[in-house]
Amino acid sequence: MQRDETQLLEPWLRHHGLLFGFENLVVLDHDSREAGVLATLARYERAGVRIERAHAGPRDFLDKGLHVARVIAELDRAGGYDFALPVDCDEFLALFDADGLTCGRDAIHAALDALVGERRALGIELSLGNAVGRPGWFVADVLPKGFLAADTLLDLDHGYHRPRSRRAEGTRWTRFCYLHFHNKPLPTLIEHARRKLDGLVDHHDPEALRRYDGINYHLVPYFFLTEAQYHAIPDRMLTLQVPGFTRLSAALGTDGLLFGTPPADDGDRVRLRRPGEAPVAFGGDAYLAANPDVRAAGVAPLQHYLRHGWAEGRPLG
Repeated sequence: MQRDETQLLEPWLRHHGLLFGFENLVVLDHDSREAGVLATLARYERAGVRIERAHAGPRDFLDKGLHVARVIAELDRAGGYDFALPVDCDEFLALFDADGLTCGRDAIHAALDALVGERRALGIELSLGNAVGRPGWFVADVLPKGFLAADTLLDLDHGYHRPRSRRAEGTRWTRFCYLHFHNKPLPTLIEHARRKLDGLVDHHDPEALRRYDGINYHLVPYFFLTEAQYHAIPDRMLTLQVPGFTRLSAALGTDGLLFGTPPADDGDRVRLRRPGEAPVAFGGDAYLAANPDVRAAGVAPLQHYLRHGWAEGRPLG
């Protein structure tokens, strides 16, 4: 479900259309008004994307999980598909692989093929948020999301964080992640936050905002940040550059001001920048050689480093 995502809608459609085919994408439009967005929806609808335009009220946004669950139920009745991935318009699917991170179609399909037959809900643990003011760089965040195999849906929450399967209890965690372009320019981010909090809290009342802990409460801190504070957030965090994604996005014609400019070299290795240090290339084999317990556990090396190794002070090689 999206509303007037002027920067992200078309890149999202191109990215996931490449991965899965436009005919397998569904967009629930939440009362978009921007002329460019409406034109984009119409253009990709002609290319095969299914566009639903009946969701115009505040209640429709609050019931987003129910609307997406209905679409999945319709797919179940029709049959002929393997997985349903409920995803927001600012999230781009990627996969941790043996050497780092890839957005390659073949690798993503192979990883999904390996999950065919799984009856549990499927989990995506990490979301790599775009680093403010640093196009092409990301900050890792533990933000669980989920998806489901065909004909398994029991229910789906508002943010797709914990879908449940009616076929089996529990979650099977995967090597997938999202590149999450949540961090727009601060005025745009606050305006979008106002829309999402309409009817939930008086976002003109600072004290009401501070007390709020309901749906989309994670948007509240942005109302209290200055531009300087907002842009300083990545300085104290581990950040990573994903050249493979930037190169793919450039090939698909997306905006380098948001997605970054491909590096001059031809390499697609992820680069890590720890606070106060110069960037270094990440090597999966080197990390596993230096951390044999990670190799024994069968965890994707970069996924482990972002989730545990950085906090534990593990060597990169």
